[in-house]
Amino acid sequence: MGSVPFSPPNCQALKCWCRVLWLCLAGLASVRGAVWQGELPEHSRDARLFVGKFVFDYSTVTEPEPEVIGDLVLKTTRIGPAQGSVDGRNGRLLFVIFDDEKNHWKMVRRDWSQRTCREIQDAASLTNEIDLQDEGGETSYSIKIREHIRPRFWYFALIGCDMEDLSTAVKFEVHTRNVRHGWQQEFSMDHMDLFNFYAVFVVLFPVSICLTVRAGRGSDEGPARKDHPYVKLLLLAYGAF
Repeated sequence: MGSVPFSPPNCQALKCWCRVLWLCLAGLASVRGAVWQGELPEHSRDARLFVGKFVFDYSTVTEPEPEVIGDLVLKTTRIGPAQGSVDGRNGRLLFVIFDDEKNHWKMVRRDWSQRTCREIQDAASLTNEIDLQDEGGETSYSIKIREHIRPRFWYFALIGCDMEDLSTAVKFEVHTRNVRHGWQQEFSMDHMDLFNFYAVFVVLFPVSICLTVRAGRGSDEGPARKDHPYVKLLLLAYGAF
């Protein structure tokens, strides 16, 4: 009985998949993964808005000064005139950052909405007052993160302190980076290196489909193996992805 010589399958799906993968890799240079956007609506008073969290790396370098391991950029846009907005006399709008230590975020997250402005500020690792009186209506703040013990979760929030009335809506954007990690700097440390796993899966998945289809054809002298229940289940699983 003669054997059927093996020849690589001409799989158009594999070619298309490779093109998609190439486009994804080409876009990595401009990816912005860790970005939070939102809006404080008009007439907000004592806001307690949790923005997001991010795991920054750490560095044991402390001399001559602690090494910067991450940065955070906060941008705000006032939607409306400066007149009547929060200016310190009728309250303050603060951006606060907490690390994951017991006496910081873990303390204030309980009954978060009921915490006073003073309690939140005392527990915060950093407090930054937002200037809503800028003539252009836009402000930008750059914050450097330093940590020398271990990677930590850092938490970000916007809070209003003694605000009589926020007469204009405020849009905000928070962008974080682990600056020492090159093309992976957009990733939180708990997501670091996952892209390598996804890339391997993306490459092997279409290859396995083509090989399964090739193997399921069988020989000219026997029944097609694609009719076998196990092969059908395997192809169905591929389709589910």
